[in-house]
Amino acid sequence: MSQRGTSSAPLVLGIIGGVLGIPGSLCSPYCALGMDKMKEFVETFQQDGGQPDPVEVENYVNQLAENPDFKFGSIMLWVLLISGILGLIGGILGKPKPQVSGILMFIAAVTSLAGFFVGNYLNVLVGVLFAIGGMIAFKQTKENANDFIQ
Repeated sequence: MSQRGTSSAPLVLGIIGGVLGIPGSLCSPYCALGMDKMKEFVETFQQDGGQPDPVEVENYVNQLAENPDFKFGSIMLWVLLISGILGLIGGILGKPKPQVSGILMFIAAVTSLAGFFVGNYLNVLVGVLFAIGGMIAFKQTKENANDFIQ
């Protein structure tokens, strides 16, 4: 007999987490570089009167792309992006399949908390939202799905 959840909280927390986590993952490479590199980048081109030489910009961007922190941040971008999508799917499955929802949201929570390693604190918040949603998905009262078919 199939059971479905009664709480809308996993759905709401999954949507909020996905809406914040998916775009938040895009800043991971820049969070990994740190704001000092970005500040240095801006100051370099402000010294030129706001009109940087295109060759200088290209050289500077290439130097940033070769930075190991930027490469690690790029990997974290994909990890956090997949995490946001998993959490969103887990939230959507909160009522029809609460056990699957809870598992997906816990996986998303653990991987979202990895945003801490690149200084992406928005994804840490998203991880907390997914963890709460996963707990609610597991603990919510369940009802028989066959009761709705009659």
